[in-house]
Amino acid sequence: ESSNLRNLAVREDQLRFQQKAGEDKIERLEKSRNSKGEQVAARMKLLQRERAELAAKLEETNRRMLVQRARFDELQGNVKRERAGMENEVADMQESYDALRQQTLEYQDSVIQSLEELIAKFYV
Repeated sequence: ESSNLRNLAVREDQLRFQQKAGEDKIERLEKSRNSKGEQVAARMKLLQRERAELAAKLEETNRRMLVQRARFDELQGNVKRERAGMENEVADMQESYDALRQQTLEYQDSVIQSLEELIAKFYV
């Protein structure tokens, strides 16, 4: 009987040791899991921060692009107005040139006619 009790005591010690080893292993696994969970949570926070920064940069880029587009449209409108103004000036200059040319031709005809009349008076 004493041998049985000793065997039972040894067996009980072995079971306690195994139970303690199992509990230690569970505790290590939980710590590891918690640590990995914390790492994942930290990584998620970092990714969320990076995403927010990128979203802010994108928003700023879009805002600058809209400002540049508005400036481009304004400049394009200015160019169109200046071009239309220049085309009007060219048209006005062409009209003035045509009128001056017509006057010159008329004056030239008048001078030729006057010279012909003078020549006719001297030779008649």
